[in-house]
Amino acid sequence: APPGGGRSEVTPRLIRHFHLLNIPDLSNPSMKTIFLSIVSGFLEGFSSDFAVLAEPMVEGALEVYVDIQKALLPTPSKSHYTFNLRDLAKVIQGILMVDSK
Repeated sequence: APPGGGRSEVTPRLIRHFHLLNIPDLSNPSMKTIFLSIVSGFLEGFSSDFAVLAEPMVEGALEVYVDIQKALLPTPSKSHYTFNLRDLAKVIQGILMVDSK
């Protein structure tokens, strides 16, 4: 084992090379605006019957995302329960793979 049990002090000389950034989560209206514009733009190539479905699809996906974030919190035994904006983006990406035929 290393001296000190692996708890070597990190020197200020090393710490000066690191920076800490904190970026807050997007608000629900911001996420809705972003994803609604993406889905609406994609559905412009479809018939007008599908264009009206953009908002309900985005609202539903956002609602499920928020509910999952609240219900499935990470625990020591299930630390993989961390949901972020990438998971919602993957759902929207799946919606964008629909063919207009």
